[in-house]
Amino acid sequence: IEKLYLERIAFEIEVIKNMNFPGYFLVVADFIAWARNQGIRVGPGRGSAAGSLVSFALGITALDPIKYGLLFERFLNPGRVSLPDIDVDFDDRRRGEVIRYVTQKYGDDRVAQIITYGTIKAKQSLKDAARVLGMDYSVGEKLTKAMPRMVLGKDMTLSEMVEDPNSRPVVEYSADDSSDDEFDEETPEFEPVAIEPAALDLKSRYKEAAEFRKILEEDPDARKTFELARGLEGLKRQTSVHAAGVIMSAEPLLDVIPVIRRDDDGAIITAFAQHPCEELGLVKMDFLGLRNLTVLDSAIENALSNRGVTVVLEDLDLDGDENTYEMLSRGDTLGVFQLDGGQMRSLLRL
Repeated sequence: IEKLYLERIAFEIEVIKNMNFPGYFLVVADFIAWARNQGIRVGPGRGSAAGSLVSFALGITALDPIKYGLLFERFLNPGRVSLPDIDVDFDDRRRGEVIRYVTQKYGDDRVAQIITYGTIKAKQSLKDAARVLGMDYSVGEKLTKAMPRMVLGKDMTLSEMVEDPNSRPVVEYSADDSSDDEFDEETPEFEPVAIEPAALDLKSRYKEAAEFRKILEEDPDARKTFELARGLEGLKRQTSVHAAGVIMSAEPLLDVIPVIRRDDDGAIITAFAQHPCEELGLVKMDFLGLRNLTVLDSAIENALSNRGVTVVLEDLDLDGDENTYEMLSRGDTLGVFQLDGGQMRSLLRL
């Protein structure tokens, strides 16, 4: 074994031990090995976990991080203690089998899927408020249509549409800003407001809500609806289950958090959302159902049944297939996982 590998794995093991994560790696390696033994297609690894040689040695990932120049510190950094996050992809048809295995092996009192809470957004709060107040349907409709367009899939909040961001000066600064400028604490109107650069666009977005504010000024019913809607916005509306996350605990979950047993199938679900669970020290593992793995498995089955050809994906030459790399460089990647988006295809053509 090359000295580089020995030094790297010794370093990783030391970091993992110091962070008290050996059990985490062994549990992940266990359910991945079980899935493979059951003939369930498992992804080769994605995200920062692919930079770990320990993950590669345990069979968690299928990529040699040293060969491909991947950094372990992007996954676990001794200078920044954080919970590990290993995303594991399974054949979409059989993901549930892996979760059942983990639940049966480690106990249904220590394994639970994660609840998610849907909140009432601005548009829905306006419609709900109009309905509760007995207003005509057109009142809520008029207000929602006057809202500015969504940006990156996100609407402005009701407060952002009526509270002028120009009323206080905005100072953008970096974490290592060593400016000696002083501000008089007795005159708060001159205090700087530290915000993220992305939020600087609020000033221009506020102008887009001029029509919305005009309706509030001219229509008493709209104003009354708006005031009630502000109290509704952000409240929890419904619950669902996290698409991939599963909480696992060394202790019975009831000793740490409240849980719910779902009526239709008896599944155990946390009553706390993901972030409170993690703040309490519980570890979230992601069991992702990936349709692309289902497609690959079907293609392998079809190659065998139609052509009599046995294809083993793990044995394919990743470095010597010039035709594949030529296809990638043309951006002909529709349907290829994580490479079929417009921006990724443009990047591949560079």
